[in-house]
Amino acid sequence: MGLLKFILSLPFHLLKFAFGMIYRISQFADAGYYSFGFRENDSEAMRPELEEKGYPVVDTGYVVNGGGGYKYLNDHLIIGGTGEGGGDAITSGKYSIVSGNGSGFGFLGYVLRPFRWIRVYPLIGVGGGGGKQMVFEPQENNPYIPPKNLDDAVTGEMVDPLLVVIGIGVELRLGWLMIGGHFGYRQSPFNSPGTPEKRAYIRMIAGFNTYKVPD
Repeated sequence: MGLLKFILSLPFHLLKFAFGMIYRISQFADAGYYSFGFRENDSEAMRPELEEKGYPVVDTGYVVNGGGGYKYLNDHLIIGGTGEGGGDAITSGKYSIVSGNGSGFGFLGYVLRPFRWIRVYPLIGVGGGGGKQMVFEPQENNPYIPPKNLDDAVTGEMVDPLLVVIGIGVELRLGWLMIGGHFGYRQSPFNSPGTPEKRAYIRMIAGFNTYKVPD
């Protein structure tokens, strides 16, 4: 039960951390933002044990939320960081699949042309992440209640000890408000077995940017 509580509470704690991070970033950074996107989990690493117990092999996906920010080192070079987390519980037949994941990375970017109303910058980030997935036949037909004997559940870890993100950031500005996104891919060269080494990375962002570029 403790593991299930951890998985279900992970998104809340990570979101709380993200908003706290945005507040702290706002004390010294030039930009801070809320981010959201979609994360996929791969159950391939759990396939042998799932098939042995007759459980379904289902890849899950869910919305992730987070936040971040950055500071201008000059009119072009920026340095910052971002973190996110999410989770969900779904059913497949009579079985429940509960997943939770969190990750974060620091990044460097280079603003190609610092116009007042738009920012475009290639970025590269390095960090890490991880999460858990549990598949079980629930009690009382409630997908959130795991079996009394946790040996009847299949639990897998999804670990990204080294996470590399390469992409491009695009921001539109209206005064000090900004909306935009980060688009690219995330590479996990030393991830846990069965987890995809490369995934698309698309995150929409909204927040503030107070840095004023020269005319």
